[in-house]
Amino acid sequence: LQSGLKPHEQKERMLGRLCVLTAVLHSGCLKRMLENFDASKWKLLPQGPIKEIGRSLHELWAARPYMRPPVVHLLVQICRELCMSSCSGRVPEALEQWPVDKHLRKE
Repeated sequence: LQSGLKPHEQKERMLGRLCVLTAVLHSGCLKRMLENFDASKWKLLPQGPIKEIGRSLHELWAARPYMRPPVVHLLVQICRELCMSSCSGRVPEALEQWPVDKHLRKE
């Protein structure tokens, strides 16, 4: 998120990003991309789309407490899509920016 914006401008940008990510997920284009997955082309991207979505969601989650519930809901949906598309190995990419390890109990 850009610094130097007025609070209402930051809020509008964050809500806009959340709406775009929601639209991407609900449009089915992520699912189609996973179904037509070509590993050789995927590696050419500087950051994979899954990693980029996860990073963007984490930025929104960290920015404002009121953004957390819808952001986490979207993250769960993305992980579900990955698992249902036989791409469960890509879930760590979506979670790379998230501090998951510190929340796990050591036994």
